[in-house]
Amino acid sequence: MELARATRLALVAAALALGCATSHTDTVAKTASAPPPPGTDWKVAGRIEFEVYNAEICGGAGPSPTSQCSRAHYTGSIQALGETAVQRFAPMDDVSGLVFITENEVIHFPDGDLKTRVNAVFHAKSADAEFVSMHTVVGGTGRYEGASGHLQLKGHGGKDTDYEGVIRLAR
Repeated sequence: MELARATRLALVAAALALGCATSHTDTVAKTASAPPPPGTDWKVAGRIEFEVYNAEICGGAGPSPTSQCSRAHYTGSIQALGETAVQRFAPMDDVSGLVFITENEVIHFPDGDLKTRVNAVFHAKSADAEFVSMHTVVGGTGRYEGASGHLQLKGHGGKDTDYEGVIRLAR
């Protein structure tokens, strides 16, 4: 039973990794791009620098049942500050070293906030803590109300990583 569960979870992690496996080096934008008109796709790429901290309330991202938060500085296509509140931090099993994380994220722009739900897997037993994450856009405020889309990240446990994705604005 445990082996079947570990295999299934490893397949989930591999699927996330494949979804994020594109080469970011060539696609990372050096300057911000303005969001497009409503109803069109905004293709984004860049880097995020993270700062992890412990708190019960993670700023605009709200409460964290795990008391784990992060601040993010987005550069590239997106020029904004983000906040995440870890909702779940669950080792998948003792053998694989894979850890599943869910987070609520809010990305603050001057004209509104973009809200995402983050699902991530990282390898706690690897030397460089490889991870993949999918940030699914679940809406927002101001110009970002009704937004949809996603951001993909793939990296290591360091302080920064590349992102790419597509955001569709409704307003």
